[in-house]
Amino acid sequence: MKLKPDLHPVALRGDCPHYRQPGFTLTELMVVVSIIVVLALVVYGSATRIISNAHKAVCVQNLHGIGNAIQAYCMENNNRLPGPLNVGQSALFNPNATSPGPQLVHYIAPYLEGVRDADTPYLVSNFGCPALMKKMPPSNIKAPIVYRMGHDDLEDIYGRKGFPWIWNNPAGTSGKPWRLDQINPSSAGRVYAMIEQDQSLGGTWDNNGATGPAHGKERMALYFDWSVKPRPISQR
Repeated sequence: MKLKPDLHPVALRGDCPHYRQPGFTLTELMVVVSIIVVLALVVYGSATRIISNAHKAVCVQNLHGIGNAIQAYCMENNNRLPGPLNVGQSALFNPNATSPGPQLVHYIAPYLEGVRDADTPYLVSNFGCPALMKKMPPSNIKAPIVYRMGHDDLEDIYGRKGFPWIWNNPAGTSGKPWRLDQINPSSAGRVYAMIEQDQSLGGTWDNNGATGPAHGKERMALYFDWSVKPRPISQR
């Protein structure tokens, strides 16, 4: 009786000229890698935009909170703005301070969320933009200048211009900031009350600010009509 030869597939692989080992060609690998890279870039771009928009939303919310706190302070202080204030404003709050000094956060602390009971100075979390804090040099993070108070273009009801937060201005009483009823309504919506401070904005507080704008080509600003709007970095 004649036996059939062994036809096991493993035995035939080496002998079959048309048999192909499983795997990918170089071209197929390059296509797969390219697709992965494109998908990664799309995901990264989307995630970056989402994070940027989230930071901007928090920044707007924080400025609205500061605006509300300033108005609450004015209501209890003869309609007068808090101050006198420095132009550069820090997020550092000292619970042991015996007087407000030139820092806005100390004047509006009773009306501002984020201020808490503490024994030592600390940064008020919602007094400033999270994106701005990420651009703060390590040497400045302990007492960062996060806002610049503004500014000299504000007009009073008589059309005179001055700096509303500090003494010796043409429209306010010497030694005291302006009252809200001194501000010309037509000027309130186009002149900012405070704006995000960074090293490219200008001023003697540059070295204590962030290395650059928090939102690319714009900075968020609180205006004297208490609206919050982006301001192009080309405008000081």
